[in-house]
Amino acid sequence: MKLWFQAVASFSFLFQLTNAASVTSRSAGVCAAVQRKVFCYGGYNIYGNITSDTWSIDASNNFALSQPTWTNVADNNNFVTTATGYGIGVALNDGVSFLINGGLSYPANTTETNQTTILNTATNTWSTINSSLITQTRQHTAVVDANGKIWLWGGLSDYKTGNMNTSYWYAFTTLIPGTWEWGGPTSVNNGPNARVGHTMTITSSGKIVIIGGLTATKLPTLDAQGYNQWTLSSASLSDVPQYDTSNGLWNLVTATGSIPQARTLHSATLDDLSSVYGDLHIYDTISNVWTTLNISNGPSPRAAHNAVQINTTMFVMFGWDFTFVPVADIHALDTVNWRWVSEYSASGYPLLSTNTTTNTTNTTSPDLNNSSNSKPSQTSSGLSTGAIAGIAVGAVVVVIGVGAFLIFYYRRKSKKSPLQMEPSTGNYGQPPPMQQKPLPPQHQYSNQPEEIIFNDGSRSDAKDSYYAQSSTQQQHNSFIGSQGYTASSEQAEDTPPYSPGFRSPNTHDTITISKPDAHDVPHFTLQPSKPNEDD
Repeated sequence: MKLWFQAVASFSFLFQLTNAASVTSRSAGVCAAVQRKVFCYGGYNIYGNITSDTWSIDASNNFALSQPTWTNVADNNNFVTTATGYGIGVALNDGVSFLINGGLSYPANTTETNQTTILNTATNTWSTINSSLITQTRQHTAVVDANGKIWLWGGLSDYKTGNMNTSYWYAFTTLIPGTWEWGGPTSVNNGPNARVGHTMTITSSGKIVIIGGLTATKLPTLDAQGYNQWTLSSASLSDVPQYDTSNGLWNLVTATGSIPQARTLHSATLDDLSSVYGDLHIYDTISNVWTTLNISNGPSPRAAHNAVQINTTMFVMFGWDFTFVPVADIHALDTVNWRWVSEYSASGYPLLSTNTTTNTTNTTSPDLNNSSNSKPSQTSSGLSTGAIAGIAVGAVVVVIGVGAFLIFYYRRKSKKSPLQMEPSTGNYGQPPPMQQKPLPPQHQYSNQPEEIIFNDGSRSDAKDSYYAQSSTQQQHNSFIGSQGYTASSEQAEDTPPYSPGFRSPNTHDTITISKPDAHDVPHFTLQPSKPNEDD
C-alpha cells in the first residue's frame, strides 16, 4: 500500500509540476491576497514533508488557469522561516504585509522557532512577532477587521505543536498591529464549543461568521485516570455561530432552507453576490436561508486547499485529492456570473444574460439577479460583504448569500460518515466560571514512529471513519482529530479565576482548560498584559 501511494504521489507530482510551472503540489498551506497578488506559504508536499517556501502569482494581468506563472519569493534578509502546515495566513490592512501564525512544524512534535511571522511583500523581507506568551495552535482560523485588528479562533494545541496537553480553543485571541499586543476580548455571553476544520469570515459590519468543521464537546464524567473526556462531532451547517466584534455578543443562528451536508477542512472567501450558475449552495446571512443551485466544471474533489478572493474572482488552489495526494492546480470562479472560467480576467467579467436554466431546490431563495442586491463596499482586507465563497472537503460548491459563503466540498462515498452525526449545540447562556490555561512545556514525542506522527491520542475504530482505513488516510484523519469518539483530556483541577479573555477548549487527547471566555476565543493562551496571568 505504501509503495502504491508513493507511485501515485510521484506521478501526481510530475503532472502537477508540469501544469503549474515551478510551484510544487502541496496541501494545508496558507494563502492570502495582498493587493493584486496571491501569496502562498508552506504546507505539505507529496512526500508528507512540511515546507517553508513562499510563492506568489500576479493577478494584475490575465492568464490561462492551465498555465499559471508562479514566482518563488526569495528571502532578502536571510530570515529563518519555519516549515508550517495547518496554520493561518492573513493579509494585513497596510497593503504589504502577509502574516502567518501557528500550525504544525518541523521537526514533528516541536514548537516553532518563530510562531508568528510577517512577510513584507514590497521588500521580500521577514520579521517576527513575539509570541512567547501564546500557545502554538493548529487548524485555527483568523480574520482581520476594518481597523486592522487580527482575530483568531478555534483549533487545537497538542503534542504535535509541542504541547504536552491537548486543548481545543473556543475563545478569541486578538493581535493589534503596530503595538503587536496579544489579547482577548471579553464576550458578553457564551459562544459555541471549540471547533477545528471550520471556516471563519468577517463582514464589513464587523460580524464574524463561523461555518462547519468539527465541534469538541466535554463529557460530564471523568475517565478512570481522572481526566476530562471529550467527543468530536460534525457541526451542522444549520448551526451558524456569529460574533459581533462591536459589542462582544455571540448569536447562534439556526439556518433554514436546503441545508448542505456537514464538512470540514474547507475554505471560504467573501465576495459580491450577483447572478448564479449551478451547483451552488447559497446562504443568505440576512434571511439565514440556504439555497441549493447547480454549477459545473469546477475543481476536482479536494480538502486542505486554499481559496483567495481578488475583486470578482475567487481562486481555488492546492489541497489534497480523494487519494490524499497533494495537487498544484489553480481554478478561478467568476463571482459576477457564478461560473468557473478557464481564463482569468484581471479587469473582471461582464454580466451575462440571466441563466434561465439555473436549478434551485429552495423556492424561498433570494433573487440573485435583482438589481436591488447592490454590490457592497470593499472592506480594508479586500473582502466585501457579499458572498463568502470557499472550497471545502469536496465536490459541491456552497455559497452564502448577501454575505454569502461558497464552499466547494468533496462528497464522501461512505454510506455512513461520522461527519453526519448529530452536531453538538452550544450553550449561549451566562458565561462559565473563568479558568486558566498554563503555557505548554517544551515537550516532544521523540520516539513517535514517523508513520503515526499525525495520529491523535484517541482514534476511531469505526468502520465508517471519514477517511478510509489505510495508514496514509489515517494520518490525514488525525489532522482533524478522531471524529465521533470519546477521548481523555487534561486532568480536572480547580484553578483561580482569570481576567476575561481566554480559555482553552476541548480535547480528545489530554486537554488543558484555559482562559475564562474561551467561548469567544480559540487556540491561544495569551496576553502578557493579563493581571492574573500565572502562565
